[in-house]
Formats: sequence, C-alpha cells, structure tokens
Amino acid sequence: MTTIDWLESLVLGAIQGLTEFLPISSDGHLALGQALFETIRGERRSGSDKLLLDIILHLGTLVAVLIYYRDWFRPLLRRQSETSQPQITTGPIPPELVPQSRHEFFHLFFLAIVATIPTGIFGLAMKKLFEAAHDSLTAAALGFWVTALILWVSQKFTGGTKSRLTMTWKDAFLIGLAQAFAPLPGVSRSGLTVTAALACGLSRQWAAFFSLWMSIPAISGALIMEIKDLIQAPSFDGRLIVMGLIGSVVSGLVGYGAIIWLVRIVKSRRLDLFTWYLVALGAVVLVWSLKTG
Repeated sequence: MTTIDWLESLVLGAIQGLTEFLPISSDGHLALGQALFETIRGERRSGSDKLLLDIILHLGTLVAVLIYYRDWFRPLLRRQSETSQPQITTGPIPPELVPQSRHEFFHLFFLAIVATIPTGIFGLAMKKLFEAAHDSLTAAALGFWVTALILWVSQKFTGGTKSRLTMTWKDAFLIGLAQAFAPLPGVSRSGLTVTAALACGLSRQWAAFFSLWMSIPAISGALIMEIKDLIQAPSFDGRLIVMGLIGSVVSGLVGYGAIIWLVRIVKSRRLDLFTWYLVALGAVVLVWSLKTG
C-alpha cells in the first residue's frame, strides 16, 4: 500500500465512524471522501468498488454498536435460576432500557429482524441502482437535501410513550420501511429511522436506542451479501479490502463516541442542528458535480 492508500483508509474510517450514527449520512460523506481521493489519484473507481469499500468500513461501526449494547447480551449468559434477579449493568445504557430476561432479549431481536426485512428486500432488488447512485455526486447532493427535509420534519414529532415492552412488530416494520432507503448516498439511516420511530409513537429515548439496535442486523446482512459476492467473483482488488479493514478500526473507535452523541441529540430534540449544514453541503456538492461533469 502507498502513502495515499494509508491516508485514504484513515480519513475514510474517521468519516464513517463520525457520520454513521449522526443523522448526516455516512454513505454521502464517504462518497465525497472517495471523490476527493479520486481527484488526488487521478483515477476513478467503479460504483461497485466504492460500495464494497463503504461496506467494509461499516464493520468497525458494527463492532462499536455491539460493544455499546454489551449489557443487552448478558441475559443470554445467565442461568435460568438467575432470570428473576435484577440485571446488573456496566455499560452506558440506562438499566431501564436493558432487557432483563432472555425472553425480552429475543423479543427485541425479533423486532430488529422485522425492521431489517424491508431493507433486505429493497437492497437485493435495487442493488444495481444503489451501486450507480454511489458513483454520482449529484445523487449524493440530492440525498443530503432529502435528509435535511427529514430532519426538519422530525422536529414536528414530539414522540410518544412506547418503550421496549410496548412497541409492536408493526412499528418495527414501518421503521424498517424507512431504513430501506438508507443505502442511497446522502440519505441518513439514523435520520430516517429516528424520524419514523417518533412518528410511530416511540419515546425519544427509545427511538434513538432502537434505531441503533436495528443497525446490527442491517449492517451484518450487507456485510454477508458483500462477502458472498466476493467469493463468487473471479477476481477482486485485495488492496481495497485491506484499506477497508484498516479504516474500519478507525471507524469503530470514532463511531463509539458518535453513538453517545446521537443519543444525547435525540433526547434534547436538536436534530435540526444538522438541517442547515446538509442544505449547504448539498448545494456545494451539486456545484462540484456540475463542474466535474
């Protein structure tokens, strides 16, 4: 790997970690980062190569969210005789939001899977469209504006009282429908899912936590599909995979901090902080796209 390869890995990893959980679209910012390094290199990657690198970078943020939710997995390790005892928490999640039994854990896992079904269907059916979109800065610019509109709309929803024990599979499915459009560059997964969760009546705190929780099967599924395609491909760019793995280490470290930041922002009802940033960024990216043709 060259010096520019190392620099690109570190920069893209930091971008992925910071933007995956904040409502500003990691895919859109990664598209900008990759376009910048294409300009520096003087060569272009295909949309499928860009999408491959993006997905590998998501590995780091997947590990970050698993570590953040470590207390949620403790009921799986408890003996049956211990299930009536209060769950002891050591992580950053408040005790009242941690499942107290295997039954509660599997209920929440079921809801996350239900939310992932629309994403999987759309992802398989529209993979070529998503790959083409990742090769277009114009698509990223429009996506940023869509996200800005979503965040503006989210301020109209105060949230309800539904919690981990009272939300339904229908709520999860509707939130999953919103997540299905997240692979488009510039469209924020967290922005879509938090807004949809608030519209379904979830409390603001639980909306943030469920949005993060449902990212686990979504990211895992995308990684599995990409690995399957790599195995079936006659050849692939090994350097790209190494770059992605290096960047994923950085994305995991930065992403953990971004998770904590997102939860605080949603609870304080300040998602609008990012609206005008995305409007301005979309305009800049659109001008850049038109100039580069």
